[in-house]
Formats: sequence, C-alpha cells, structure tokens
Amino acid sequence: MTEEAIKILLEKYLVEELSAEEFQQLWTSLQQPENKELWMGLAGEVWNNAAFHGLSDAASRKEALDRILGTGVVPALQKSPIRLFAGSNKGWWAAAAILLVLLGGAYFFFYNTASRQQGLSREQRIRNDVAPGKNAAVLTLAGGRQIVLDSTASGTISRQGNSEIVNRNGLLAYNSLQERSVSAVYNTLTTHQGNQYQLVLPDGSKVWLNAASSISYPTVFTGKDRKVVITGEAYFEVVKDAGKPFKVEIVSRSSDDQGTGERDDRRSGEKDNQGSGEKKNEIEVLGTSFNVNAYAEETYIKTTLLEGSIRIRTALLKPGEQAAMSRKGEISISQDADMERVVAWKNNLFIFSRDDIRSIMRQLSRWYNVEIVYQGDVTGKHFSGIISRNNSLSQVLAMLESTEKVKFLVEGSKVTVIA
Repeated sequence: MTEEAIKILLEKYLVEELSAEEFQQLWTSLQQPENKELWMGLAGEVWNNAAFHGLSDAASRKEALDRILGTGVVPALQKSPIRLFAGSNKGWWAAAAILLVLLGGAYFFFYNTASRQQGLSREQRIRNDVAPGKNAAVLTLAGGRQIVLDSTASGTISRQGNSEIVNRNGLLAYNSLQERSVSAVYNTLTTHQGNQYQLVLPDGSKVWLNAASSISYPTVFTGKDRKVVITGEAYFEVVKDAGKPFKVEIVSRSSDDQGTGERDDRRSGEKDNQGSGEKKNEIEVLGTSFNVNAYAEETYIKTTLLEGSIRIRTALLKPGEQAAMSRKGEISISQDADMERVVAWKNNLFIFSRDDIRSIMRQLSRWYNVEIVYQGDVTGKHFSGIISRNNSLSQVLAMLESTEKVKFLVEGSKVTVIA
C-alpha cells in the first residue's frame, strides 16, 4: 500500500467512515516491514505532541493529522513513543497501533465473523451509558479511620508515626518528618470497582493499583525487610536496597470478596467461583519493575517481570518472563510474556489478543463497575484489539459488537452478553 493510500485511510478512520474491510487493509499495512519508518515517524510525531492527546473530536484530530501528513516528510523518531516498547522486536508496530488509539479512540482487528443477529435495535439494547473508571480509593489508617481519596483532593491529609501523608492528583505519598524512629503502623489503600490509584511507599517505591485491589503496608519500613500485602492487581517499581529486600505477599480472596459480578442465566444466577477463603503466596523482590495479577476470579496468579529480578518460591524470574501459579500452587514459567498486554491497564488501555469474551468482560466489569450476565453459548468467541480505557462502556461494547460475534443489552449496571 502506498503512503498516499495509508493517509487516505487514516483520514477516513478519524471521521469514522472506515469499513471493516478498509481497516483490514490499514492494519495489514501497519505490519509490513517496509512501512516501519512511516508508521514509527507518525507515532513519534503524535506521541511527542502533548497537545494532540487532549483532542476529543474527530475534526480536531483530523486537522492535527493533516498538519503532520502535510509536511511531506516522515519525521525521524528520536525516542520510543512508549517506553514499554523499547527494545521489543514487535515494538514498532505495537507503537503504531497505539497511534490508531490516539487518533480514533480504538482499533479492532477482525477475525472471522458470524452472521448478524436479528432482534432489538442498538438504541433499544443500549439504554444507558457508563462512564469509565476514575482515580479514587479509600485509605484505612491504623486504628480504623477511613479517608476517601480522589484526584481533586490535594494536600496533607494525616500523619501516621513519623510520616506525613500527602494526596495530590490521584497519587498518595508518605513523607518522612525526620524525627526519631517510631514503631511502624499499618495503612491499607483500597480501590473499588471502577477506581484506580497510585501510591509512593515510605521508601520511595511506586505502586499502581488497579480496580478492585488493595495494598497494606507500614508507614515506615523497619526490621530486616520491606513487606507489603496485596489483593487484586498492582504494578511495582521498587527502589533497590540490597540490605533490605522487598517482599510482596499475595492474598487471593474469593470472588465474592473481590466483588466482580459475573453470572450465567443458564445456571440460575450463580456466580462463577474459584472457591472461598484466602490463599497466600510471597514474592521476594531484588529491585525491579513487575506486575502482579491475583484476581480470585482468574484461573492463575500471574507475576510478570519487566526489569530486575524476583524470586517466587524456588523460581528466579528474568526480565520478560511470567510466572503463572495455579490455585493448587503449581508454577509454570513463560519466557516470552506479552509485556504490552500485561501492563496495558497501567497505560490506560485494554489490549486483547485472541482473548475469550468472558476474560474480556471480567476486565470491563472491574473497570466500569457493572454486573455481567450471559445468554447463549459464548464458547469460542475471541477478540483482538486495543481500546482506550477512557472510552465509555457503550463505546467499548460497540467495538466488540462490530465483529458481529456477540450483542449486548445494557440495563442500569447490568450488561447481558447475547451469543
């Protein structure tokens, strides 16, 4: 495909006039090695233009893209558009795919499609919309006092031990008051469904907390190690301290405790369940960046290493590896983990790669705080694509529906998946 043809399809994409067949052509061109320079140039130009990120309407995005394409010169990429993709063999087209997200809100790659289902119109089925999740959490102090946090509240909110607790723009941080050492007290940061938050621990380590998750930690790290306890999903960037290892205890609670609603009308409304009670596992961290997904409704607890090294029981992970632990405690190591997918949520994206519909809907349930119900057999319904988590629920469902594999009925906070 010529450069001019790609430009034409991009412009049609921006004004939502691109057919599924044309999108196939656009996506295929993106993956061709001979187009690498063109796509990476576009991705770098757009990604480095901060003003472009705030453009919400198609006309403004099209005008901005016209300015980029109209130069007639492919701009040189000075740095990877997204740090995550640096050094990855497939990073150039993954970054270019992100360009489509920035331009049009999402891309979806169509596999085989089923026949269009008859019945209610989309307007009749999608009766209301649900806004995307936001930065919000609940901080539970030692003693039980709870403080509701969001991105609007700013300033010092409390003092625990010899630490000052500061909240600003969706980030909670602990600042040492440089006083005499005191005994550590424990705080817990919790996100409900539809919420996410960031935390800077007393040692400077950073934590991103996904929806329906929690982390418990001391206000000052004393003793031989630095230990925190998590549920749900969290991404860590740990400050190195060889003399005081960082440890993460993973508590996998029952799906009822997590609060992710999913049921199938064929089973009398019973929720899928992986069992009750709690199971604990521990990760020893040696200064690193990694992601832990320990949602109880998922089959495996997955720990993925981006940088550094971590030890899970007897397994020592290297960068790019993922440890998947079964509910029985069995561990398998994957040496070529899909990093883009693993931390997509942290980068405010959904990335699907042949994901089954139930897995996708569990993610949507947590982010949009909705209950999921199934009608019909959804077995074998798989999807691939990249979608911004800034989209409303109806926009995400419309993208899934465009494959003609499933339909949705939205009633209040309940979403019915119709096969």
